[in-house]
Amino acid sequence: MTQTTNTQGQLEQHPVNLAIKFQGYLGHDNKYFDRTCPNCKGYHCSYHTATCPECGAQLTYITTGKGTRMGISEGSIYTSLPSKQKERDIVATKANKNGMEPKYRFKLFSFADENGVLAPHPAHGFCKEGAMIEIITINHQPVFKWFMGKDKETGQQVAKVEMMMNVFDNYGDKVTLLRGPKKNAALTTTVINPDGTPASLPPIYNPPAQAGQQINGDLAGVLAAMKAQIEQITAQLGVNPAQPAPQPAAPQPQAPVSSPGDSSVDPFAGAL
Repeated sequence: MTQTTNTQGQLEQHPVNLAIKFQGYLGHDNKYFDRTCPNCKGYHCSYHTATCPECGAQLTYITTGKGTRMGISEGSIYTSLPSKQKERDIVATKANKNGMEPKYRFKLFSFADENGVLAPHPAHGFCKEGAMIEIITINHQPVFKWFMGKDKETGQQVAKVEMMMNVFDNYGDKVTLLRGPKKNAALTTTVINPDGTPASLPPIYNPPAQAGQQINGDLAGVLAAMKAQIEQITAQLGVNPAQPAPQPAAPQPQAPVSSPGDSSVDPFAGAL
């Protein structure tokens, strides 16, 4: 099996000696970093602050060894294995001397373009808490390090191991959204009637009918009742049906956002 990669504008094929495929759910919205403190060396996001929250120093760009500006999107992912399998894995880990529970994390990297514009990695936009994604890395190993964390059963601090998957586009690595978060349905706080209307308004008229029964001779009465109820609803909303609906104002053209010194460049191009 071979993998095609793009190296300095040329396509090259390499044998696949190591491929890691990981499907799972994100534990939180990905965090984005594009600035660092020259004193404290911590990473920060320029969308939130321009100075170091620790020492107050002016933040500078995160750069590669060659000085290219770089952004990092970082997330935590939980395997989508069945619960019973996860339980068996934990038992097997604890049965081994010095066995450590794993924590899985990943990083996405983006780099400034030829105009100096730096935007988050395209996948950063859908890396939200609860989303299910697939990560594939090819021909490079994850980074492992141990840390102290809380044991879920005992609450004590125990040694754990972090597996960090670095996603490199030039290696042919990929991040794919399999399913978005499920929590969107819980964001609304509007109380509604069973028929979908706001609870502050009366429900839409729905005359009772037996199974298989058709509306026949009382159709005029049904229509009259529905008309009366529509008039009642529009009156509560302050709408006068005798007056034409106001026409929306024509949209005004918006000035494009541009980078300093170049009005043709959108600094958010490609960002999600």
